[in-house]
Amino acid sequence: MACIASAFKALCLSLLFFAVASHPNVRPRYGARHSNVKPHVFKGASHPKFKPHVIRGRSHPNFRPHVIRGRSHPNFRPHVIRSHPRVKPHVIKGARHQKVRPHVFKGASHPKAKPHVIKGARHQKVRPHVFKGASHPNVKPHVFNVLHCGAKPDGKTDNAIAFKNIWKKACARKSGSSKIYVPKGTFYLGGIQFIGPCANQIEFVIDGTLLAPSNPRDIKNDTWINFRYINNLLISGCGTLDGQGKESWPLNDCHKNTKCPKLAMTMGFSFVNNSRITGIKSLNSKMGHFNFFSVHHFNITGVTITAPDDSPNTDGLKFGSCSNIHISNTHIGTGDDCIAILSGTTKMDICNVTCGPGHGISVGSLGKNKNEKDVNGLTVRDTVFNGTSDGIRIKTWEHSASKIVVSNFLYENIQMINVEKPINIDQKYCPHPPCKTKGESHVQIKDLKLKNIYGTSKKKVAVNLQCSKSFPCKNVQLIDINLVNKGTEAGPATAVCENVHGSSRGKMFPQHCLK
Repeated sequence: MACIASAFKALCLSLLFFAVASHPNVRPRYGARHSNVKPHVFKGASHPKFKPHVIRGRSHPNFRPHVIRGRSHPNFRPHVIRSHPRVKPHVIKGARHQKVRPHVFKGASHPKAKPHVIKGARHQKVRPHVFKGASHPNVKPHVFNVLHCGAKPDGKTDNAIAFKNIWKKACARKSGSSKIYVPKGTFYLGGIQFIGPCANQIEFVIDGTLLAPSNPRDIKNDTWINFRYINNLLISGCGTLDGQGKESWPLNDCHKNTKCPKLAMTMGFSFVNNSRITGIKSLNSKMGHFNFFSVHHFNITGVTITAPDDSPNTDGLKFGSCSNIHISNTHIGTGDDCIAILSGTTKMDICNVTCGPGHGISVGSLGKNKNEKDVNGLTVRDTVFNGTSDGIRIKTWEHSASKIVVSNFLYENIQMINVEKPINIDQKYCPHPPCKTKGESHVQIKDLKLKNIYGTSKKKVAVNLQCSKSFPCKNVQLIDINLVNKGTEAGPATAVCENVHGSSRGKMFPQHCLK
């Protein structure tokens, strides 16, 4: 019996031990290998480099101990010092959130300063905060109001001295850009020159009216308002340059009067680069309105030029030895060329211009003087000629003193409204006959394309291509020409060609005469 009792007791203990060990909530001792067991991690593992002690034996494949190490949470946003856009930031390891916007310390005033930055600021759209005092591009220029500097808007007092003193201060200012402001009012201004170079960019804002002397002899120079040797000049505003040219026009007879007075252009630019004019109006110039010599990278936008159609030599825009000129959204109506392009001018783009009255957009006259230079790279697009004597015009003297080349011209999308000579190449130019006729023009015209030229002509000859016998025009392309005769002479429009070689395609009215 004693043996049976001992055996029964051992059996009961074994069953009890097996039941307790297999319960799911029981945490087995060291070495337990139950697949669902989650390891217990000791509390207090707060240090980033703390490696938690894990109970050995947790072999389940999905077991992931809770670790603080590395700051790997995707929404972690480290505190960052911003830097200059070109500085590669120093990053705290692990700070990889895409929208981190680093904080910048105030005080770094130099635009090229390279502050020490905490790593991690990797977002592409980070905009660094610039320290106070930096030369930020949005810093406002210092304004010189002409009223505060002695100018009087009474239309009588000569403000030339006041304007000259203002210019000297603005031009010499080294701590930033300057703005000369002419408010509304009429400011009488004798002849004046604004000469550089200047320390910084200058903006000349004209909202009032600058009034020229009516007597041409009161202006001693060949230009009323002249800018020379300046870079980064900005002229803008809604104001007017009133040349008061009515008294001067009857005196403009130098072709027959050797004692004629010297008449001044309204505004001139010589050796002025990287500059622009926007929104100004020029009215009734004595001679030409705007004259440009040796000017490069210059934009003209939204300018209005006005003079009667019988005002002599009042060219709108005249260019010589210039390059990279862009003219757009401009209206010109004068008594001479709307735009005159002279010797040495290259890379010129004209678009969205209305011309009329006037003599069209003219290249030349060329070849009259020695040492003239080539003219090339002209584009005229989306332009309207209304009531002009000419539209597309190239003029060279028959008796040439220089051998030059006119090349790489494109005229495209041009409308003619009652134009006397819509397309006119004249290599026998003679404005005041009789002229010397000692041989043919030595100006070579080549690589000329005219595309989509349409509208009405006041004369039957709508296309006149009169080239030099010694230097015939080469590679002239006519594409989609549609010009209708609306003049007094009956019959359809015609074309005349002399010494010209080229090709045509598309619609062609009048019929071409190219060889």
